[in-house]
Amino acid sequence: MSFIQTSAGLIITKACDTNNEDTGPYFAAHFSLTHFWWLITYLMAGISVKLFGVSSGYLIMASLSIISFIIYAILTHQQHSRAL
Repeated sequence: MSFIQTSAGLIITKACDTNNEDTGPYFAAHFSLTHFWWLITYLMAGISVKLFGVSSGYLIMASLSIISFIIYAILTHQQHSRAL
């Protein structure tokens, strides 16, 4: 958790430093988005465990993590392809 938050904070700070912008609105947006997705995933975890059991709930959340990583990798690859 702290590994992700530290990296996100450094990225936001670095992006704002290059443009001489105030970091407040960016950190507020980051806070809102991360807490929105935490709400969604905590509900998904709780409901999946209640309906299907702990093992299946774990597999559902692991699948969601893998799918999220694949989407991130595809989008990042597309952005790097356009930049070249």
